[in-house]
Amino acid sequence: MEPVFTLQWPEFVIAQRLHSLLPRKDGYSVLVPLSRQEKGIDLAVLYRTGTGTSVTTTVQIKASRTYLHAPPKRKDTVRFRFNDLMKK
Repeated sequence: MEPVFTLQWPEFVIAQRLHSLLPRKDGYSVLVPLSRQEKGIDLAVLYRTGTGTSVTTTVQIKASRTYLHAPPKRKDTVRFRFNDLMKK
């Protein structure tokens, strides 16, 4: 039986967005560790400078459920700045 590698959806979305924002031609690489033994590391972003040195940044992704609240009574009240569903 072949081993199966799975990636959680939030990690996939963030990796895909980072890959499009940080292109390889500019010296960036987005890596996903294949081992779940790496606690606290979901993604790693590597950057190779012009002098050949590399800089690594690790990313921990936290995902949670979202809950919609009742809309505010006044139209000029904005409770959730980043919630697109409330901006009708």
